[in-house]
Amino acid sequence: MSTASDTTVPSMPIVDLGYARYRASMYEDDGDYYLFSNIRYAAPPTGSRRFQLPEPPLYEEEINDGSVGYVCHQATNIQFKWLDLLANPERQSEDCLFLDVVVPGWIVRDQMGAFNTPVSNTTIALSSLKEGGPSDGLPVLTWIHGGGFTFGEKAGVHNPKGLMKIAQGKLVYVAFNYRLGAFGFLGGKEVKAKGATNAGFHDQRMALDWIHQHIDKFGGNPDDVTVMGESAGASSIFHHLASPEDVQFHRAILQSTASYPQYDKDILESQYRKFASMTGCDCDDSFECLMSRDAADLAKANKDAVFDTLYGTFQFGPYVDRTYVPLLPLFRLGYGTYNRDVQIMAAYNTDEGFIFSDPTVVTTRQFDALVQRHFPNATEDVIEEAKGLYPASDYSSNFRRVSSIIAEWIVECNSPYLEAAYPGTYLYRFSLPPGIHSVDLALTFWGGSPLLAKAGQTILIADNLEDLAVSFQSYLVSFAISGDPNKYRLTENSMPTIYFPKSNEWLGKPMVDVGKKGFSYLSLEDDGPVAKRCEFWQDGAWTGR
Repeated sequence: MSTASDTTVPSMPIVDLGYARYRASMYEDDGDYYLFSNIRYAAPPTGSRRFQLPEPPLYEEEINDGSVGYVCHQATNIQFKWLDLLANPERQSEDCLFLDVVVPGWIVRDQMGAFNTPVSNTTIALSSLKEGGPSDGLPVLTWIHGGGFTFGEKAGVHNPKGLMKIAQGKLVYVAFNYRLGAFGFLGGKEVKAKGATNAGFHDQRMALDWIHQHIDKFGGNPDDVTVMGESAGASSIFHHLASPEDVQFHRAILQSTASYPQYDKDILESQYRKFASMTGCDCDDSFECLMSRDAADLAKANKDAVFDTLYGTFQFGPYVDRTYVPLLPLFRLGYGTYNRDVQIMAAYNTDEGFIFSDPTVVTTRQFDALVQRHFPNATEDVIEEAKGLYPASDYSSNFRRVSSIIAEWIVECNSPYLEAAYPGTYLYRFSLPPGIHSVDLALTFWGGSPLLAKAGQTILIADNLEDLAVSFQSYLVSFAISGDPNKYRLTENSMPTIYFPKSNEWLGKPMVDVGKKGFSYLSLEDDGPVAKRCEFWQDGAWTGR
């Protein structure tokens, strides 16, 4: 969170959650909202809770002001090693299951009986937003951060100030941490027998359960929750949609849904054995050994394991466990076994594969070897079919050929999968140059993080980036508030929004393009990923099944 422009308030509101009391840690005049930071939504996943399902938060006697809170242990692969410069080791801990709640100022004053605070723009009335009056509460927008399931956090560059200003008091915002890397996604037989598989996903469910139980105390409506995530955050949503468990949200915004498919139990077992060996736990009681190891030892092994992996991959991440993740989510959607009663907005960028593709792949032999490494269970015929769908003659280099495979297999084809599963999806493509993975975050969180804004201004090319950003944000906020990106969209600046159609509203499966000149129309059928290639990936022969 950024520093508030006016922190000279006489007091801060306190919310009683039953198990603990939290005082708001900040008031932001520019946007008129309060931040309740570092709220525990689960017990510390340490000691006997390591590698286990999350447990309810513990009782706390003292009032918590949000000053104590950590991010989960971070790890990066070779192409994102520079992110280590932003990762302060002192902020990282195994005890990291915290969330933030951002509440419009008028809610505090009106519903929490606050105090005299010099705040402007308090003209919104809850009864004017939702039928049924104030008892319904405000819609809730919940952010699930990305980072390859090995790095990232709830706050940092993900500052919702711009979104809250666009919302004008119409929504409550929540963001949470979840266990990453080996701490959250270690697989293998020992974990399945003695721990919790895909523990990071269960952290997310615990956070969403917390919202259902407590968000009304902040003026939010537990029955009106939108989740939004980018990259691994969107992939998390993808997995929740495809899970046998009921989802805990009503709308979802999936930006660049990306995760490396992990489905082979032998590979997962190998990852487990490698990690255990790196921590000195290569023994018969390896799981018990891992449970007893100092967190610093696990954190070092986690960093080393993630760094020592195939270019563009992250070692640890969601995997098929036959319980919460029975199959890869693209297969579950194809079979029709998924949570259906959710409104969807889905997006991808124009050059998703670039940052995940090894620049040293130059020759055809190198290309062939890399394809084989990505699909170790595929037959020779399937490998040849995959290569044939991306013929060398269509690309300027083998690097670009690899990039195209990675883009469609890992990210882009997920949009048509979602559109087929959820007719009436709102689709958009982010083509603002350079269009590479994650650059759209600069617009999603425009007006919040100076670092992200500076990166956006340096990298992105647009006629008027600021106006484009706030117009783009208005689509997201409008969808979160009402389920319709058109209801509260901005129409009066140099980059005005256009009508946002559903995918089944016009012929050709329309999408909105977010580009250098602003917003325009294109179609998923004509301009999206090649249908035949997406069908190949969803067929799944490359898994060896």
